[in-house]
Amino acid sequence: MKVDYEKLAAFIAAPFDARAKVPRFPFILGIDPGTTGGMALLRSDRKVFVFDMPVYKKPQKGNKKKNTIEFDYEEIIAIFKAMRPIHKRLKVVLEKSISVMPAGGGFSARNIAYTAMRTAAGHYIW
Repeated sequence: MKVDYEKLAAFIAAPFDARAKVPRFPFILGIDPGTTGGMALLRSDRKVFVFDMPVYKKPQKGNKKKNTIEFDYEEIIAIFKAMRPIHKRLKVVLEKSISVMPAGGGFSARNIAYTAMRTAAGHYIW
């Protein structure tokens, strides 16, 4: 799902109540860095703009039925470019990943290594 940049720009540009005390950092961006994660932009007036992590499906080599989910880096960059007008008033919070070890050997070592690599990639881009 693509980000609606017109709605994001309107959310960023929306005027605050002139009577309200605007904090030094009126925007907080929360990021869940996984391929199934997302982002939430919170304004100090408690309004939230939420969107999914930009990803795309890439066919696996040698297996036409399976897809690999990859980060859409161009879309992620575009999101941050759209937030450029508020960059001095923005704090970013990155969710810490929690590694899960399967009980009873439900996953192969290869699957665990792949999951660890994808988690690291998600945190690396931020």
